[in-house]
Parts: sequence; C-alpha cells; structure tokens
Amino acid sequence: MALEPGDQLLAHVFCQPSPERAKLERSLAGLPVELEWHQPDDGLHALPAASRVMHRMSFQRIFAVRELAERHDRLIYLDGDLLVRSSLRELWDVSLVGKPLGAVLDPLVPWVSCSLGPPAWIELGLPREMPYFNGGVMVIDAQEWMRRELTQRCVAQLERFPSTLRFYDQDALNLVVAGDWTSIDMRWNVSTALLGTNAEVLVVVAPDELDRARLDPGIVHFTGKNPWDPASNHPWKERWLEVAADTAWRDSLHEYRYEGMSVPYRVRYRVRRAWRVLVHG
Repeated sequence: MALEPGDQLLAHVFCQPSPERAKLERSLAGLPVELEWHQPDDGLHALPAASRVMHRMSFQRIFAVRELAERHDRLIYLDGDLLVRSSLRELWDVSLVGKPLGAVLDPLVPWVSCSLGPPAWIELGLPREMPYFNGGVMVIDAQEWMRRELTQRCVAQLERFPSTLRFYDQDALNLVVAGDWTSIDMRWNVSTALLGTNAEVLVVVAPDELDRARLDPGIVHFTGKNPWDPASNHPWKERWLEVAADTAWRDSLHEYRYEGMSVPYRVRYRVRRAWRVLVHG
C-alpha cells in the first residue's frame, strides 16, 4: 500500500479467528497502520449460500457499514484482491455530493441491462441505461447509508432474488441504490476487464480518463486470475508479487512467484532473499 508522509490508516478487518491474523500484523509492523479485528456479522448465516467462487464472507461489506457507522462518518471499502499504488488520501477526499457512496463504473457491466447485469432490473422497473458500479472499491458516507437503510434493503433483495443475482451483494447494492451514486475516476478501481477492449467501456468512458487509468492506476483490481497464479499474464502481476515478497506470506508465495517471474525479477528476488537471511538470520 502506498503511503505519503503524515498518512495514518485505521483498517477494520472482518474475518474468522485465524493464524493469518498474526501474519498480517507482522507484515504491517512499523507502518502507520492500526488494525482492528471484527467477527463476521451473524446475519451472514441467514443469507442464501454463495457459489463455488463466492464465499458468504463476500457479503460482509454490506453489514460492515452498519457496525462501523456509530464511530465513523466516512469509510473506504477495499476488496482483498487489490494492489494499492497511490495514497488513499485523494480517494478519501472525494466529494459524494449527498450520495451514499462513490465507486467506479464496472467495465463488464457498465449498464444494469448488460448481459451480465442483474435481470431483476426489469421487475423493479429500473431504466435500462442505469449505470452499474463495481463494489471492489467504495467511498461510503456511513450516515447516508444508514439513513437509506441500505444494509436491510440489500438483504431483502438477496432474499427476493436468491438465484438470479450473479454478483450477489454487488448486484443487490446496485439495485437498491438505483443509480444514485457518485462516479469516481476509473484509476481508483482498474479491474482486469478495464485493461482489455470492452467496447461498452470505450463508449462510456472519456478516452483521457481511460488512458490515465491504464497507465497509472491508483488501485489495481485483480479480477479473474489471481496474480500468484502461474497462468496469469496480468501486466501488474510482477509488481504484486514483489510487494508480497516483503510480507509474512513470502515463503508460501515463493513457488508461485518464481514460476511466473521474468529473469530480472528472479535475480532481484534472490538478492533480496539472501539479504534478508544475512540481516535477520
């Protein structure tokens, strides 16, 4: 994560008790980041089971705001499959102009009526051209979220359409917000699809914004293949692996990292590992 002088982060992490907690704490030691651990919301167990690729924990984001709203007026939600390249300060300062959240237009589903969009838009009487956002990065006005009862309304949509919401809580949130959200610069959620040639995205996004997002993303979102997958050819894969090598997960990622690494990165990686052994034993 990129940090500027003076940045101080409070990160709320929702997960079950796990040895991975200690790894995260070790990885962030010495950085101006304070961690707070939270148990998953009990409401998760009442929701429809997700698919093989989506765990119930993916629904936690719609419950997290309700838990944190008593302490915070503004929140930044981040998915776990991200590479943060820029300070979050600019994202934090985004004006939401009275909307409950700010997010980036989804490059796969720029409109709710797209083939991958939630079919429920028809039954709910929503306009076919209603923009659809990706929920991997969100700036949230917690008080406006609570005023609109978005958590309860998302749960209601998940229960009403248990088999037709392809992207689960993201679909539900788009349906209840119904286009009343603030669009933020594409560079704050550069998903894998944005790096391709999706014709719909090219139509709805200004060329200069799209070019800037691709060349200098603030946050890279690894949708599709994970960056540690040897089969991944994502342009930011090696940078992600380089960052991961400085964390407590470096040993478990070694086999994946080395297989997909270019020769210069292999050399750098071996030098850094040797230096770490010499210094720390």
